[in-house]
Amino acid sequence: MDIKDPRLHKIAIGVLVVVVLVIFWHSRFYSQYASELDQRQARYEKLLTELNQVKLKAKSLKGLQEEYEQLLERYDKVQMLLPNEKQVAQFLMQLHSASARTQSRVIELAPTSERGKDFYKIADYEIKFNGTFHEFGEFLASAANFPFITNVSQISVRGLDAQTRKSEKEKNFDEMTLEAKFTLSTYYVKEDQKLAAIQP
Repeated sequence: MDIKDPRLHKIAIGVLVVVVLVIFWHSRFYSQYASELDQRQARYEKLLTELNQVKLKAKSLKGLQEEYEQLLERYDKVQMLLPNEKQVAQFLMQLHSASARTQSRVIELAPTSERGKDFYKIADYEIKFNGTFHEFGEFLASAANFPFITNVSQISVRGLDAQTRKSEKEKNFDEMTLEAKFTLSTYYVKEDQKLAAIQP
């Protein structure tokens, strides 16, 4: 191999030019695009991860929606038993209806102070009732079937004397044999415990 051979010089110069061009291309273009490519690759992997998470959530969304609807239906049923506010008008209508159905008389109805518990309040009403034992039992059964929760406590029963029974019968009522005093309690949810409306 002759070092002075001009063909060898041309090959060496050609190789040197190619190396210089490769170094120039690598430093000027490839390295710049390589960092951008790495950034885009990282962004692609992040988006792919987020997409997989969304797919998993979408699969469970239908199940969650069905569960939410079932819970909301159960809540609506409970809300009928434990209203969001004190329902005096409905309570009085139910009380009048129970009295008429049992053909008894509510002589007195006096609201007392309200009491607060964990998440609800109790509204007490002191009631004085005249009727027969049978009517009193029917009245309490009707109160137990009100469309909201009621509770009867502090019952005291006494028989009516003959004079009172006679005067009641003269007023075109059936013969009443007893007077009962008791506390009828209704319940409703505290203001700060109400379920907030859920926006879709």
